[in-house]
Amino acid sequence: MVGIKLEIQFETDSTKGSWNIIVPANLKSVKITFKGVKKIEPAFFSIPGNLYTEQNVASPLHPCGGSVGVFVIGKDDMQRSIEEIFYYDYNVNKDHCNGTPHWNHERRFNDGNKTWRESKVEFHIIPDSPSITIRLLDLKGNVIKEKTVNRVPLSEVR
Repeated sequence: MVGIKLEIQFETDSTKGSWNIIVPANLKSVKITFKGVKKIEPAFFSIPGNLYTEQNVASPLHPCGGSVGVFVIGKDDMQRSIEEIFYYDYNVNKDHCNGTPHWNHERRFNDGNKTWRESKVEFHIIPDSPSITIRLLDLKGNVIKEKTVNRVPLSEVR
């Protein structure tokens, strides 16, 4: 079985956010246990480097920076997925997070039948930074993929 870890680094300081995607709570969300897992593999690493909008996912005021996902294949041969998604929140109404812009992280699950998002996750609010670097690592700390997402002025969101 492959272990997958995600690491986020902020440009403004040396703070790092790091978590393992494959933990019992995430597996439980996709209706499987460690014993039921046949294989775990990187599914995609879609970090274009710039912020973008996507219908029903990311608005111009809360654009997406990209996502990283893994497939969890069970011994039942059902394919599940766990996806980490990153956004930039311009916080134009200044109505949360002390009124400051910031990055957000949320998770999307697919249990083989349905898909849903969860925002009550580790590092949901990431301090404002000109960029964040997202790394997908194996459990030994070797970088599988890495990309930096840059914050841009609101007028440049595509």
